[in-house]
Amino acid sequence: MTGPFRSVGIAVVFITLASCGGGSGGGSLAPPAPPAPPSGPVPPLTLVASTPAKGAALVSCNISPQLDFSGNLDPTTVVAANVTLTSGSTNQSVTFSVSDAQVTVTPTQKLTGLVPYTLTATTAVKGSKGEVLASSVSITFTCDGAWQTASAIDTDNAGDAVTVKVAFDTSGNAISVWAQSDGTHASIWSNRYAPATGWGTPVQIQSSTEDSNAPTIVIDASGNALVVWDASPDGVNQYIYASRYTVGSAWGAEVQISGPTVSSGTTDIVGDANGDALTTWVQFDGARSNIWGARYTVAGGWSPATLISNGAGNSKVARLAMDAGGNVLSVWAQSDGTQYNVWSNRFDAATGWGTAALIEAVDAGTAGTPRVKFDSHGNAIATWSQDSTRGNIWSSRYVAGTGWSTPIPIEAANDGLASLPRLAVDPSGDAIVAWQHSDGTRVSIWSNHYSVGSGWGTEIMIEPPPAGDAAEPWVDIDSNGNALAVWAQSDGTHTAIWANRYVAGTGWSTAAPIDTDTTGDAATPSVAIDGNGAALAVWEQVDVGRDNIWANRFD
Repeated sequence: MTGPFRSVGIAVVFITLASCGGGSGGGSLAPPAPPAPPSGPVPPLTLVASTPAKGAALVSCNISPQLDFSGNLDPTTVVAANVTLTSGSTNQSVTFSVSDAQVTVTPTQKLTGLVPYTLTATTAVKGSKGEVLASSVSITFTCDGAWQTASAIDTDNAGDAVTVKVAFDTSGNAISVWAQSDGTHASIWSNRYAPATGWGTPVQIQSSTEDSNAPTIVIDASGNALVVWDASPDGVNQYIYASRYTVGSAWGAEVQISGPTVSSGTTDIVGDANGDALTTWVQFDGARSNIWGARYTVAGGWSPATLISNGAGNSKVARLAMDAGGNVLSVWAQSDGTQYNVWSNRFDAATGWGTAALIEAVDAGTAGTPRVKFDSHGNAIATWSQDSTRGNIWSSRYVAGTGWSTPIPIEAANDGLASLPRLAVDPSGDAIVAWQHSDGTRVSIWSNHYSVGSGWGTEIMIEPPPAGDAAEPWVDIDSNGNALAVWAQSDGTHTAIWANRYVAGTGWSTAAPIDTDTTGDAATPSVAIDGNGAALAVWEQVDVGRDNIWANRFD
């Protein structure tokens, strides 16, 4: 029995070996497959470049920043929660596009000039192979505008176009107005600027044929506008007229809002975000010139004109400022029989005009050309020129609930005549004033800066000597305290429009021309800055033998 059991055992072993060996012939066993290589760590994701570079200054405010990484990105991780563009604590609205290793961040609104921005990518941004950032990465930069190419914005060459002004709404749209002659009489014209399309086609505001002059304009937050001007329908008496522009419609019919015997070129107007406004002018009553005003409300139209000066002596042009609550300050120069002094009256939005009062009694000589502007807290600053022999620039500050401070001189030069101060105040209360100063040899443009808490600084010349005479400055300021000044500058042969940039915390830059047309002289510039720091300058430019209206954009 032993043999058979052994044979069966051998047979079983043989079958087992045959089934394991596979293949015929009973060859050797196949070698095992090599083991998979170890996976190893995923390389980190890194930022390798950016546009703009880290710490870049004064790049274009129309920029779409870019971040370049060391590997292709997973687009699903490039979202608003993981990539942010901030200014201070405010996140900017942006869109994203990803191309391989690059992400482009496009703001939905143009960036604001001279404001620090930070672009950050967090560790939640990943590469297409799972690569991760070791820590968040960021770049900081500032942007600013630049003057573009000047061009004409009126097309009627039949006669001179003069006394141009411009104003913005909160969306960056603007309207410019001026007086345009057709060779027989002057009428009021306008042109509208839209950021997306530029200047439109000029249109005539008034339908009547009276000679018109010196329009001034205010625009509400929605882009509706009011313009006021003086005109003589009978060739003898001047009246104040007004017209309203409605967005999506057109200019309405002009309305007479004053009595006769208005002094030409004496209107001013201010308005609030809702479209309510107030205007003033100088009107002769047969014995003296007084300051009159009228109020406009969207709900009720124009109110009857009101006397706002005290009638004690002849008054000159009143200038206005309105605070956020619709309260108004008016300042003007008024004679006491010996010299002109600066007076003021306040319009309360709830109760109307108060009582006119003298705001300077320094007896430093006759005063003129006052200006006033509010900050966002209801405080204001007024400036004017005053001196019986030379002319210096003076200032007083109005504090809400308290009144006017004692006036002080804000420039110390006693070698000539300082005049025509132009004033701008930012929401915090800081201010810029620019004026023209004659030292007996040439006229130049000077400026001083006011800081809340520390007061006025030291005056500085802001246009380059030894150029020819400079005159007719105008200045505006943005919400962050950055400003632009424009003026007419002669080189001894030709007068062009020049500009200079004031940077908050740094000071004035280098002046440069913004008008390159040398076919004729330029004059009477004004400038306005919108809510994003872009600006428009407008002026009169002699070309083809007559004055036309030209403009340039800072963007």
